[in-house]
Amino acid sequence: MLALSRALGDFEYKSNPMFKAKDQAVTAHPDVKVIPLTNDIQYILLACDGLWDCMSSQEAIQHVNQKIYGNKF
Repeated sequence: MLALSRALGDFEYKSNPMFKAKDQAVTAHPDVKVIPLTNDIQYILLACDGLWDCMSSQEAIQHVNQKIYGNKF
């Protein structure tokens, strides 16, 4: 049922009049976290929800580290 873009489709999941747009079952409003950039940050991983359906945050970081650093990490 959720094959369309969150921003452009899935209207049946966005029509509850009791909730604001950002609080609907499906929303185009992203989760945003602001973190100051410091010298110890190696990279920023930006991904869609499809990645988080397949792996945890830690698994994603381990995968990226393996691709960047190989067996050295």
